[in-house]
Amino acid sequence: MAERNFNRIEKEDPIKKSIETTGNMTPPEKSPKTPANSSPTVRTADGYAKKTSDCGDVVEFFIALKQGVVHNVEFTINGCSHTLACAQAAALLARGRNISDARKNARPESIMEALELTPEQEHCAAFVYDVLLASLIDCLKTENESWRKLYRTQK
Repeated sequence: MAERNFNRIEKEDPIKKSIETTGNMTPPEKSPKTPANSSPTVRTADGYAKKTSDCGDVVEFFIALKQGVVHNVEFTINGCSHTLACAQAAALLARGRNISDARKNARPESIMEALELTPEQEHCAAFVYDVLLASLIDCLKTENESWRKLYRTQK
């Protein structure tokens, strides 16, 4: 009888890749994607927003301010690779700027230019910008009413 090797999985197997990168058994197209260095929480964020797009992609942004400057931008996403790329670009474009400059710098046009997206992918950049903008607006509300942060819950 031939010996079977159940540990052998092809290198290009997307489920194996998902297990290696996310640590769970969910297929990649269904697994939430987060940056490797993040463990975001709503309670510690100065700005928070979560939205679902018309196509079903879900993006959450968590923004930390330090002396009025965007110190850290973290996010979680359950969506397509274009939305993931747009969220990463938006986070990079906003980091290190005050709220007003972050808003201007991370516009959909800037995201599209940075990623060389096609017009068909513009909705991903626009959606991510809407979520980022909502979290930046939440930062302003939290600055003016710091008690709000104490009552935040995961949505």
